[in-house]
Amino acid sequence: MDKQWFKNQLIKNKILYIYIPLVIIPLFFLGYISNYIFSQAIIKETVKNVADNSTLIVTRINTMMANTENCANITTLSLIKIIQSNLNYGENSASYLEMRGKIENELNTIKITFPDIESSAFIDKDLNAFIINNSLANNLNKACESGLFNEIDNSNTQNKWLLMQKREFLVTDMNSSVLTLAKKVIDPRSGKKLGILILNIKESSISDIYVSVGPENITSYFILDGQGKIMSSQKKDDVLKPLANTKLRQLILSRGNFSEIKNIDGKNMLVTSTSLEYFDWKLVSVIPIQELTADVNKNTIVVVILGFICMILALLAATVLSRVIAKPLVKLTKKMDEIKDGNLDVVCDVNSKDEIGRLASGFNIMVERIKELLNKSTQEQKKLREYELALIQAQIKPHFLYNSLELIYTLCGMAGAKEAQIATKSLADFYRIALSKGKEIISLEEEIKNVNDYLNIQRYRYYDVFDYEIKVQDEIKKSKILKLTLQPLVENSIYHALKTKGSFGRIFVEGYMEGDNVLIKVFDDGVGISEEKIKEIFDYQHPETVKESFGLRSVDERIKLFFGENYGLKIESELGKGTVITVTIPFLTGGSGYVEINRC
Repeated sequence: MDKQWFKNQLIKNKILYIYIPLVIIPLFFLGYISNYIFSQAIIKETVKNVADNSTLIVTRINTMMANTENCANITTLSLIKIIQSNLNYGENSASYLEMRGKIENELNTIKITFPDIESSAFIDKDLNAFIINNSLANNLNKACESGLFNEIDNSNTQNKWLLMQKREFLVTDMNSSVLTLAKKVIDPRSGKKLGILILNIKESSISDIYVSVGPENITSYFILDGQGKIMSSQKKDDVLKPLANTKLRQLILSRGNFSEIKNIDGKNMLVTSTSLEYFDWKLVSVIPIQELTADVNKNTIVVVILGFICMILALLAATVLSRVIAKPLVKLTKKMDEIKDGNLDVVCDVNSKDEIGRLASGFNIMVERIKELLNKSTQEQKKLREYELALIQAQIKPHFLYNSLELIYTLCGMAGAKEAQIATKSLADFYRIALSKGKEIISLEEEIKNVNDYLNIQRYRYYDVFDYEIKVQDEIKKSKILKLTLQPLVENSIYHALKTKGSFGRIFVEGYMEGDNVLIKVFDDGVGISEEKIKEIFDYQHPETVKESFGLRSVDERIKLFFGENYGLKIESELGKGTVITVTIPFLTGGSGYVEINRC
């Protein structure tokens, strides 16, 4: 009876009876499975991001502490020198006032050089306070009464960290928590204490590092010490208080580094703990899982609502939809088969704005982007070769060869056989490395040799214009570099900075390793470059703006094309004083020590 009834139904109704469950059942399964998959994906990605962010924050905090210790060591040397030159000063004498000015200038320099250090003070052996902020002198007598100075004097090391605290003395704000480094300043000749250097880091300087890290209003970062007390937090009221959640506190103190989902007080929380290098501190982040997946739940509701809408539409126009959907899908599939066969000139006509129309539009956009990427790759390779050729041609241009030969001729005429021999050898070496048998990448050692040969020739021509010096770390000599990277820079210094200076100048080339990168700096004390000119040099939207600086621009772009956008040139200059051009490239191999390349 039921089968016969179904057979007697119109085809339209049969499609509806079959289509409705096919829509509803998969839709609910899709909502459930997608909710689960997306939730897990978000949690997994968040775990990775929080771990990476925590590592970054810990690195920055450790760097802050290391910088503070370096600042203390540097400042101590300066203070010893100042005090030793004024050993017999009276409190109201001119030498005392001069010494006080020098010490306070040194303390003022700390704020400029080390911005993480909020305030500093020097207390000499007679408890005279040298400060640049008058509030640091408030309640100084309480510092003596507290036994702080005795505690520092009795410490086994010259450096003593005073962990996060609030105090009424030697601070600019008694209501703010500070981390303090106290260093005994000792006369190296007599071994006697000259005083105590105080360097303060505000808690806010630490919390500012991670205040904007992670999803807004979700991630909670704080630093916990070995006793479970909060040393730094985004929530200022929690600082210097024990962590309120006992279960969470015990979990963190009993474990090393970890990033796990834990049930705390009936709620699933993503807890990440990372140890700091300094002190017995741990950086902790806590993220409620429910808040992480809130958007996923919203998406599930949206999917369900759309499902009901689709069901209503199916009831109204199942027959029409079957034709409308099937036909464009078949057409789109044929276009995709053409793409698979290598035809990138395929265009799928978009006749609607529904899902199929959007898919067709996305298909067309994808094909265009593939073509653009292929074209861009081809253009970049072509552009790279053009820059390489242009640069080589610029170095082997006739007037440079003519001038060099004229120089050798002049030296021979002046009976300067030795100088002519050196100039000839330098010219030959220069062109040998400039050509490099067609190689684009050479060792830094070869590039430095090329620059040395170039400068050697130019020094003979412009002996009354400039002198030079090259100093490069031995460990980076074998690192790879693009051929003819440095020569355009020193050429720019000679012709645009020193020849127009009107007095004798110097060029200094320095190379060293910093982190994972190789830095090569070209200094000159020439006329300098204005900020507007520097902006024009790197204005790649208008390449015609600085024709005379093509060498600098081409070197920068060649480096970026080979090594990436994070590398290239940086120009710092001051009119009338000189210019520093810094080349940054990735470090590939190395040794140790310095090697100084002397002129011939």
